[in-house]
Amino acid sequence: MPNITNPIDWRFFAVGVALLVFAIALATYAFIRGTLTRDQRFILLWILPLSSGFSAGAFSGSISTSGEGVIPGLLISATGGFAVWLLTYFLLPKAPPPDVAPPADPYHISIPRGLTFKQVVDMIARQDKALAEFVGFTADELAAPLNATELHVGTPYDALLYLRLLASPERIREYEVKFDRPVYRLTARS
Repeated sequence: MPNITNPIDWRFFAVGVALLVFAIALATYAFIRGTLTRDQRFILLWILPLSSGFSAGAFSGSISTSGEGVIPGLLISATGGFAVWLLTYFLLPKAPPPDVAPPADPYHISIPRGLTFKQVVDMIARQDKALAEFVGFTADELAAPLNATELHVGTPYDALLYLRLLASPERIREYEVKFDRPVYRLTARS
């Protein structure tokens, strides 16, 4: 029969309260945050049950028990803490299934014969409901014809980066592309 007439050990009580406050703070953070990333949700799913389990273990560990040896008191503390951890782990809502991976080449453009560098850039920008600005390009570079091809890339931004490779060698200098919605700014390197 356990002896629970002894007063609470305040050290265990303080640890339990600290862990309980920590778990409540994490739960509050999650509710304020709204949508959690998969990693944040995974961490929260493990931290909350561990905090509650250790907290329950600290509270039940503060009750002294009598019995043969140390095992009965330790057994009650460990069992209480583990039970709370197990309940919390299984009762917390699970993460939604992972998002479906995007297709390998979500952006596709067909470049017909006879179009110039400027025309293709403008066409890509229009498809993305944007504008194109050219900085530092010569008239010859803008008028350079591109080879006809099918281009499969991740985004319109990626397509703009590869266009110079479709011109005759060294017709178009290397350039940088920056996107500040709604403008694609292409800047020729000196």
